Amino acid sequence: MSAVNRSLPRDVSPRPLRAQSPALGGGGAPETEGRGEGYLSGGKGKSGKGGKRSGAKGKGKGKSGKHGGKSGGKSGKRIARTRASRAGLTFPVGRIHRRMKAGLLRKQRCAGSAAVYAAALLEYLTAEVLELAGNACVEMKGKRITPRHIQLAIRGDEELDSVVKATISGGGVVPQLHRVLLKKSKSSKKKKSTTQ
Repeated sequence: MSAVNRSLPRDVSPRPLRAQSPALGGGGAPETEGRGEGYLSGGKGKSGKGGKRSGAKGKGKGKSGKHGGKSGGKSGKRIARTRASRAGLTFPVGRIHRRMKAGLLRKQRCAGSAAVYAAALLEYLTAEVLELAGNACVEMKGKRITPRHIQLAIRGDEELDSVVKATISGGGVVPQLHRVLLKKSKSSKKKKSTTQ
């Protein structure tokens, strides 16, 4: 049984045949340019998807195309984006991940999301401390944040004070006078004398 009857005129199109395996001696589907679509020439096959046959070269997205890649575009080059920029952070996620992996034992692993979480946490705490220290600096009419301002900012906030238990070098102490040490007013002395 021949694949295509060659004696037919060009305007008459034969019924498309199924592709035969090259091992069985079949030549595959004929090239029917403009005369209908065969099983391998872009029509819908068993998968239900149209398009090019597998392994065909073209301009589509993929490794074989000219403008492939995730970013697409005419240049074809991927724009390098750091993990910090992808997460919308300022702190370096890659560096934190490297340090976290260095602290583990031999067969332990560290997920990339853990580094993103840690970077976000550190960035938030840093921004909080700097905001409060900047406010303390403005109250003291200064233009530069010093360790004293950081000390006052941390000790003035209950939550940060519970987190940071360390001694801040050059921070001094928080001003505080005990009630017993305050001078007693005259009115309190009179009240005590009348009660006796």
